[in-house]
Amino acid sequence: MILPALIKALASVAVAHTIGQVAVTVSMSKVTVSFTHIIKSGELAFNVLVSRFVLGERFPVLG
Repeated sequence: MILPALIKALASVAVAHTIGQVAVTVSMSKVTVSFTHIIKSGELAFNVLVSRFVLGERFPVLG
């Protein structure tokens, strides 16, 4: 049985994932593939920055 709370929790993730997929598909048709891959590779750094400044999470620096 799927609980309404679970659906509510996953809905925002599903919407964000769908927007990301649509954005990648559109960008592949509008710009070169190499530029699209450069933008996609920056997604990890963007996620870390958003997590730090919006959610207040801290990540250890490995070194």
